[in-house]
Amino acid sequence: VSSFTIGNAGFLATLSFTIQEAGGGLGRDPVASDGTSTRERADVEWLSAAPMFGIVLPQGQEEITVTCSSSGLEPGEYTAFLVVTSDDPNESPSVVPVHMSVSPVFLTSPDGGEDLVGGDICSITWTTDHPDSVLTIDLHFSTDAGTSFQEIDTGLPNTLSYAWEVPETVADSCLVRIVAHYSGGVLAEDESDGYFTIEPSTGMDDDHGGVTGGVLAFSVRPNPCRGEAGIKLLLPRTGDVNLSIYDVSGRLVFARSLHALPAGAHIVEWDGRDRGGQECPSGVYFCRAVASGMQATGKLVLLR
Repeated sequence: VSSFTIGNAGFLATLSFTIQEAGGGLGRDPVASDGTSTRERADVEWLSAAPMFGIVLPQGQEEITVTCSSSGLEPGEYTAFLVVTSDDPNESPSVVPVHMSVSPVFLTSPDGGEDLVGGDICSITWTTDHPDSVLTIDLHFSTDAGTSFQEIDTGLPNTLSYAWEVPETVADSCLVRIVAHYSGGVLAEDESDGYFTIEPSTGMDDDHGGVTGGVLAFSVRPNPCRGEAGIKLLLPRTGDVNLSIYDVSGRLVFARSLHALPAGAHIVEWDGRDRGGQECPSGVYFCRAVASGMQATGKLVLLR
């Protein structure tokens, strides 16, 4: 939501104005000084202005509120125009360009200003406008202000969070980038709005590491594993935890409910077997931990 004003300098007893919409498609339309565009003037579904007409008294102003909505739009850059005409014979139509970027995936953490510690577990979190349409998620990070990015993980399910083991490095211009893959080859991406820092570990014992950002997180070691793995949970506060492991088809192969766990680090062992006691085959598995309305996810590779 934004706004602009229409004023009457006092040369007219009353100034009557009307606002029309034009454009509204993907890309940026050229527009002439008279308000004409490569697209005809018409209602723009994602754009609204209020009021669309009115009268301004001498020395007065009318504030016009402009609202944009990305609901139901494909990812991309959208451009439209508000063409303001009046009964002032000395004024040509005024053209107000309106640009909107539609990115149906939004990185929410880390989003800038965080102080992370190498070796700790940080939850990368995001939201999506159309979660059912997302095929996979890719995550990357940068330590040089976005000049280059390194892979964190790719081909992830859209679970809205990921347990990231912060790399052992020292940097003060770090970013995380998320890329969402949609059907039809459509991509959408977002990255941290500001830089965060990564500081060296203080040497704290790994089994009693801290929780970064006050959210539920976990890591898997070793990963890849050969039959057995330790899943380290990091709880920001005391609570119940439900831990699940799924195969690539979405079948639940392991589940464990843990009650009244105190805040801090806890390790849950998985022997690489399903709920029926059978050895799980080699492949990629997805872990999910849920506690007190929070959730964290990660990927585990099992080798036989």
